[in-house]
Amino acid sequence: FWITFFVRPPRGRTNARVAFLASTATYSVYANYRARMVPSNADLAFGALQQIDTTDMLVMAHPELGVSTYDKHPDGSGVCHVSRLRPLVNVRPTGRLWNLQLDLCLTDWLEAQGFAYDVITDDDLHREGLSLLENYAVVLSGCHPEYWSGAMWDGLDAWLNRGGRFMYLGGNGFYWKVTYVESHPGMIELRRAEGGTRAWAEIPGEYLHASTGELGGLWRRNGRMPNALVGVGFIAQGFDYASYYERMQAAGDPRVAWMFEGVTEAKLGDY
Repeated sequence: FWITFFVRPPRGRTNARVAFLASTATYSVYANYRARMVPSNADLAFGALQQIDTTDMLVMAHPELGVSTYDKHPDGSGVCHVSRLRPLVNVRPTGRLWNLQLDLCLTDWLEAQGFAYDVITDDDLHREGLSLLENYAVVLSGCHPEYWSGAMWDGLDAWLNRGGRFMYLGGNGFYWKVTYVESHPGMIELRRAEGGTRAWAEIPGEYLHASTGELGGLWRRNGRMPNALVGVGFIAQGFDYASYYERMQAAGDPRVAWMFEGVTEAKLGDY
């Protein structure tokens, strides 16, 4: 069995000019996902039969481990509280938490290329804000930083406004608003209010976070647009097939041509 640790530098110190921001809020929200093991439209959505492994069997055999916010309670209401202070059976390299597995591809590439980097987490950013980032030249996101707290957003935004460079390497980021429940360290609250691509719809009257009284749901419905933060936002998704990117004429602009040195293909990823 694998147990995943995120080892950060001592508080107030940095070991590199680059930091990888591990999406621990998103990992927690997805952890112990059981929906594929119960009747649903998952097979239709993915266009394939779901593959089941031992982590799926484990959470079904031991419901006391809890579920993810993509699951529902027996009465049909959505799960809106999760905690990282429990066994998270699929937060591991060999588990079903696909976003962690893709993020490990990034850290593997950094190490293969010999780039020095620190690891910091969403939990650190929520607690420390700007002070966590201010001594880094570049911060890299993971593949899917979907769930963000207001404190995390404030910290990143302040750092960017001071000239920080953020490499957003994911999709569907900065989408859902979460709160860290201060009275229960390790707990995250989420309300899938009003709209958005969502696993279940919150009922009217349950749109506000119990921990803070704030409106939940999408960040853009709370007046904060991912497009304004990182230049791009998410509108829809589908589980169909992957395609390629096309190189545009602007890629030859001298200001960005260095990024394409040694790249001759007009279609990137055409395989």
